[in-house]
Amino acid sequence: MEEEELIDPWMVLDRSEVTPGLKLRVHRENAGLSQEALGKKIGGLRGQDIADLEKGIRSIDPDLAQLLGSLMDDPPEYYLTKN
Repeated sequence: MEEEELIDPWMVLDRSEVTPGLKLRVHRENAGLSQEALGKKIGGLRGQDIADLEKGIRSIDPDLAQLLGSLMDDPPEYYLTKN
């Protein structure tokens, strides 16, 4: 069985495109979670709420960054900054 290749946000050609939402999407997909599953794990958010975070329609606040960091084993700051 072929090993699944993980998505790396740093493979984006223009680093200015690496947004908190992209980081969230990459880590969510690498964890094998759907948007809906991640929403449930972090407190009952809908899949559409996660999609809005990933697209930058909704911003990731410090409290949510703390939850994401705990769940994804990242520092919360990772989800608050570009690049």
